[in-house]
Amino acid sequence: MLIGLFVLTPWPFGSASPASQFVVMLAILALAGWGAYVFWTTRQEFGLYRDPLAWCLLGLTAWTWCQTVPLPASWVAVLNPQAAEWHATLRPAQPELTVGEIPEHVPRRSAWLPLSIAPLETQRLGAQLAGITLLYLGGRLLVGRGCHLRHLTWAACGTGLLLSLTGIIQYLSGEQERIYGHFATDGPSFGPFVNKNHFAFQIELMFGLSFGLWLAEWRRHGWRSPVAVGVFFFLGLMLSAVVLSQSRGGVLALSASLLLSALLGASRLPHHRTLWGGVILLMIASAAWLLWLGNEAVLTRLATLWRGEADNRTSLWQNAWRLVALFPLSGTGGGGYTIAELVTRPRHLGPILSTTAHNEYLEAWIEGGILRGVATLLLVFFTLRHALRAYRSEGEALSLGCFVSLTAVALHSIVDAGIHVPSVALGATILATFAASRASNAQPAQPPIKRWSPCCFLVLMGILALAVGLPLHWDYRADKWQQRAAATLSFDEATHCLEQALRWRPRDFESWEQLAALHLQRGIDISRIGHWVVAGPAAALLPADLMTLSDSAGHFQAALRASRAACDAQPLWPGPHLRIAALLRHAQQAENITVYLTRAQTVGHADPDVWFACGQVWAASANWTAALHCWKESLVRSPRHLPSICRWIAMSPVPLDHFRQHALPDDPLLWYQAAKYLFLRTDSPQRQQWYSLVAERFAQNPSTTEPLAFRAWADALIQCSRYLQSLEVLQHGVQQFPHDRLLREMFAIQLELEDRFAEARIHWEWLAEHYPDHGPYARRAAAARRAATLQQVIGSQR
Repeated sequence: MLIGLFVLTPWPFGSASPASQFVVMLAILALAGWGAYVFWTTRQEFGLYRDPLAWCLLGLTAWTWCQTVPLPASWVAVLNPQAAEWHATLRPAQPELTVGEIPEHVPRRSAWLPLSIAPLETQRLGAQLAGITLLYLGGRLLVGRGCHLRHLTWAACGTGLLLSLTGIIQYLSGEQERIYGHFATDGPSFGPFVNKNHFAFQIELMFGLSFGLWLAEWRRHGWRSPVAVGVFFFLGLMLSAVVLSQSRGGVLALSASLLLSALLGASRLPHHRTLWGGVILLMIASAAWLLWLGNEAVLTRLATLWRGEADNRTSLWQNAWRLVALFPLSGTGGGGYTIAELVTRPRHLGPILSTTAHNEYLEAWIEGGILRGVATLLLVFFTLRHALRAYRSEGEALSLGCFVSLTAVALHSIVDAGIHVPSVALGATILATFAASRASNAQPAQPPIKRWSPCCFLVLMGILALAVGLPLHWDYRADKWQQRAAATLSFDEATHCLEQALRWRPRDFESWEQLAALHLQRGIDISRIGHWVVAGPAAALLPADLMTLSDSAGHFQAALRASRAACDAQPLWPGPHLRIAALLRHAQQAENITVYLTRAQTVGHADPDVWFACGQVWAASANWTAALHCWKESLVRSPRHLPSICRWIAMSPVPLDHFRQHALPDDPLLWYQAAKYLFLRTDSPQRQQWYSLVAERFAQNPSTTEPLAFRAWADALIQCSRYLQSLEVLQHGVQQFPHDRLLREMFAIQLELEDRFAEARIHWEWLAEHYPDHGPYARRAAAARRAATLQQVIGSQR
């Protein structure tokens, strides 16, 4: 069963889906039950009671579950003051009430709260850690002295070969964004994994065991053995697959682990003088595979390692380190890094979610505080010590292979995230199980266990079984309902499915958000139909915020209740606060609109979408001063909402000068882009005045650093009928950016409009030479040449 888990779990996308995790959970429960039965009948625990690795796993699991237990607010204020502050400021003291609700029936804010800022994610992590711990305990009882390690190494060699071939075929076919040629991913994938680093982590486990098998066969039959040659061939293919995946951390981790194993193992193996030669030969074989299968993109990416151009994650780790100072004792809670980082990040980083700190040890400290940080380091230390002790006591190359695999994963975890992938975590746990079982052979005889020990141990395994079984079962059932809700086109069916999902996972704020969004959209659609009857086609131009005034079907109140539940489940997400503020007119009892928008801005201060939505809410309330302030904050972070903001201004009584001064940042390029949406009529007198201001603002800062700004400056002058000045700007832009295609094309067109065909011909010929596939350039060059000749003839006749 252990070998089956090791071999099969990588193939369904690393077993990352709830359905595959549910199946793996059943296998772990069966294996643990079998191990408990063997232990009860034989009373052999193989040194498990004194295994520090087992105690580290138990400590990590217990601490993660403790983070989900509600505690008095005064205790949380000491252990996690930042979480206590957020709980007090981001949740209302008196809950919102919709029409018809009785205050006594609506739950108030609890005086007890968990240490974790993301209790649901912490519960999931606790279940996964419980599964890993149960797998380790059951595996230790079943593996015994680790006699089946050779079978595991052969299974790892075959699986690593198949994974490598899958990744290489995918790479050579060009289907890097489709797994198995069918399942699309959001970015480049490799093998059955959505991330290239996950593939590298998995191959590191297979590669180390195969390396130990190669050394063992070499030791038994010599390096000319067909088995040794075949395994050596597979090793070169695995290492080449890691290189082709372009995981630089994986390449460095494997290289460092091989070097370290050679240093530790050369003096204990026969023919140790040739071991270094074998390692060098392995590198040469992998390089040959790479030169045959690779391309310039792979070689260029690897070259960044010795050129010093690789991704520098120092700034990311510095930003993540701030969370250590905010949560020094208890941490954010398992799985809480993403949302805590989003709330506390600087403004310039924007709204992109950071799902990992790219350092498993730093992330463990952030999420679990000093307890989990120290326990994680001890876990790595004792795992590597078990593997090294097993090798030193037996001198067997298979144990050295375990050390290579575990060392590579431990080193790679410094710069990448991969151990949280279920298949990688299961594989590392199984390797640690065999390493600890073999290391126990070197320990002195253990005293007999006490009478009460088997009962306590079995009770502990039963508690762990419940801790892993119940949450994963709830997640499996909830995700089934969510998938049905996403697949249906019926509003009633979708809401029913989401409500059923929330029965299994009531603290899932994302499901509450989806339910609120469904009701809100349904209410807007009904209101849009009513506006269409009254206003006709003009109703299509109205913003959605203006269509939430009437609620005859009760959808807005339902959206308000779902948003209230989402805010209670996760107050650090801005969406519920914004939705409550937008629907505040349908609440019977609620706080001031400013309070909700301030909360949304607090937790989403780096997100331009949040500031834009706040401005929409203020605009729908006719508070244009506050709306302009929020829109300016949105545009400072990103200009993507400029068209929508301009459309709001076109429907508002706000003067354009006031809009430019209080909503637009001091950027003439942004002013120029806004003109396209503010002035739909070309004969508007304000339009020429606006473009004149844009041109003057550009002239105040002539040191423009991008071609787009030169084109905008010149076009603003053209719109003001200042053609000669526009030619000077374009000429200066072409001199500064001679290879910009659009800038040179615009300059040539303006030269033709001024009858300067000889100068225009030079630029059209340059464009035709550098862009031969664009036919109009050659025709424009010929036309300019004829016009210049004709102009010269006419001039000579005069």
